Amino acid sequence: EKKIDKIFQYTKRLRNFAVERLRLASANELLLYLLQLVQALKYEPVLATGDALREAPLALFLVEKSVQNGMLGNYFYWYVKVENEDQVVRGALRGGGGGGDGTALPLPLPLSSQASIYNIVLNLYIERLKEHSQRTKLPQYKYLKSQIAFVKRLTGIVELLRTSFKKNEATSKKVQFLRDYLADSANGMLKFAEPFPLPLDPSVMVCGCY
Repeated sequence: EKKIDKIFQYTKRLRNFAVERLRLASANELLLYLLQLVQALKYEPVLATGDALREAPLALFLVEKSVQNGMLGNYFYWYVKVENEDQVVRGALRGGGGGGDGTALPLPLPLSSQASIYNIVLNLYIERLKEHSQRTKLPQYKYLKSQIAFVKRLTGIVELLRTSFKKNEATSKKVQFLRDYLADSANGMLKFAEPFPLPLDPSVMVCGCY
């Protein structure tokens, strides 16, 4: 038991050292490895009580940097959201006995830790971003809310297309249906009241879909 405690202490020091080295990187340099860093969050320890991320230096560092930089924050949020949804799906499959052959999906960490880390990070990021935007009067929090609403509407349109056409129907019909839908101002997609960054490329501002 003492050996394990000693190894764990070295692991904590190594994690902290790695994060300190990351602090030397610029936002542009962090962007190059952001996806991999987000995926590494699944190995961060989550505490069951109190401050859940107290022993998760990488998670706290990424939240801090992403709140301070709009471009970094944009990609960080959507990367974490995708990972969170992926873990929810994998958790559901595991809980239901796995895939079609009845085998469970292997997870690197216990399900409770994996399923919660991304959700906790998402909530913390949104909370800190809101505080930062209110304090600095910057629009990042407002942009994020617009992006979330936009993606939700796009998901609804995809579902509408799925239910309105059969799989073997001509693609041209679906394309025309989509064009007509977007062109109808009553559907609220033709022009948005306030532009916001495109989630896939925040350097592009979305004004409407037509």
